[in-house]
Amino acid sequence: MKAGADATAADKDGFSALHVAAEYGHGAAIKMLIAAGADVNRIDRQGNGPLWVASRCANAPGYDLGIVAALIEAGADMNHRNHVDKAPPGWAMKEDLQAIFRRAGYTGDFEP
Repeated sequence: MKAGADATAADKDGFSALHVAAEYGHGAAIKMLIAAGADVNRIDRQGNGPLWVASRCANAPGYDLGIVAALIEAGADMNHRNHVDKAPPGWAMKEDLQAIFRRAGYTGDFEP
């Protein structure tokens, strides 16, 4: 970022650095990109935002759930549905992940 990289840049499919950081669980990169102005609601060609990607990956062992919380705190839309009509909370299988969404005001059901 110090060298002038564009935090809002995305590839031809709409996949941004924030999507990549969310997919691979890089919490420090998430925070840096958000601070640099990355769009937390950037949608890729399949309708997935960074929060959707993080929510899907957050069920993996050792995934930093703080990433999901950081995206929500930065204004990521918890209710945005992608091309298969699934919203980020639909991936929340772990109780601690569900708790993050509940604390942020999500009142819907968690889909199996």
